[in-house]
Amino acid sequence: MPLRIVGAAFIILGVCVAALGLNEIDTSRELAVVMTAGGHAWDLPVSHDVFLNRSKLWAGVVIFSGVVTAIAGLGITYRKRWGMYVEVLAAVLILAFPLLSRLFSKQYAFDGPNLVDVAIASTIGLSASLAFMFRPR
Repeated sequence: MPLRIVGAAFIILGVCVAALGLNEIDTSRELAVVMTAGGHAWDLPVSHDVFLNRSKLWAGVVIFSGVVTAIAGLGITYRKRWGMYVEVLAAVLILAFPLLSRLFSKQYAFDGPNLVDVAIASTIGLSASLAFMFRPR
């Protein structure tokens, strides 16, 4: 029974994260205009198209992570072994994407890693791994 409650919580969390990603796609144009217009005040010399592409790419990652989290919640609800692994995949995706995009692309150098997001994604992944290792038999 407790695993079903955890699975339902992951499903709700995944739907909320996917909705957040869809909202980010809608607001990415407005955000790109604001950031490129005021970017020189924040020392961000970024073009409108680069910032728009980056924000849409990040919104796609957030949507994908939300869908993966909901799928992991379904697996956990039905006591499937792969549910915890899929949840760890969602946490690692959120954790690694900003670091890899900044590392491999010079045009996305304005995007720095956020320590709060890193801590949250690491906590989600660690708790999912520990829940899998110490689950009731």
